[in-house]
Order: sequence, then structure tokens, then C-alpha cells
Amino acid sequence: GGQSNSCNFGGEKTTAQSDLVSAYNPNTNTWQHCEDSQPSESGFNTGNGGGSAWPSMGDALTQKTGVPVGFVSTGVGSAKIEELRTKHYFAIKNAINDLKPYGYRAFLLHQGEADTDGTKREKYLASLQQLIAQTREDAGYNLNWCRFPMHGAITIIRRKWNP
Repeated sequence: GGQSNSCNFGGEKTTAQSDLVSAYNPNTNTWQHCEDSQPSESGFNTGNGGGSAWPSMGDALTQKTGVPVGFVSTGVGSAKIEELRTKHYFAIKNAINDLKPYGYRAFLLHQGEADTDGTKREKYLASLQQLIAQTREDAGYNLNWCRFPMHGAITIIRRKWNP
């Protein structure tokens, strides 16, 4: 989940090298090999034709863990944390429901840039905590969360995980 760089507004398109890395297509309810542009129902499934961090990250995770990795993209370009919690939450909730009863190991959030325009730290934290609580309630279990730092995160991930 997150904003533009999580949903095909990043730099170059990438494709996972490992056959263990998949992406879920909510429009067809099927899994496919993880390659950009990432499928999504949030309205940003093609973005600006750019890439995301998910194929490279998936390769790194499968290499390190030896287990399959699947991504479900729920990002929305320019979304503030409060918008992900409210008007754009449908994509997150649908993704949670689509994978029941098996669920997720973690929710990866790549977001924050849209909130640098004056969103107070306390307001951001409160909205993030509410979003986390809502996903856990909807999932029915204590869903793990990981938030990527915004500035340069895609570059850092690609350098580290896609030599």
C-alpha cells in the first residue's frame, strides 16, 4: 500500500527473476509473475508506466528466506495517510478479503511524501495507528506492518536488492 511509488509511478520497470515472486491481480482474482506495472484495483494499475520496488524486493526476500512471496498492490498516487484510511481504504479492505482465509504475513507501506505539506507528526501518527488497527480488525489477526522511509526508498531498495 501507499502512494505513487508503490503503484507504478517509480523509475524503470522491473521483473522478478525468481519464479517464487508473484503479484495478485484483483481484477481477475489470479496470481501472476511479479513484473511491473503491478496489477491493482485502486485506479493506479498502470501509473505513469513506471516501475515499483516490489519485483526486486520479492527477489531479495525469496533469496533470503527460500519461500514464495506474493504482493498485492493497493497504493494510490499522491495519497495522504488519512486518505488511505478513509476514501481509498476500499482497495486495502478488498485485498484483505480477497486473501481470506489464508491472509498476509505483512502489510508494506511505502507512503509519506504527500504528508510533508504540513501534516503534523501527531496527526500522521494517529492516522497511521488507526489504519493499522482497522486492517488488523478486518483481517481478524495481528497483521504485521512495515513502513518504508519515503525519500529515496526505491533507490535504496534497488541498490540493495537488485545489484
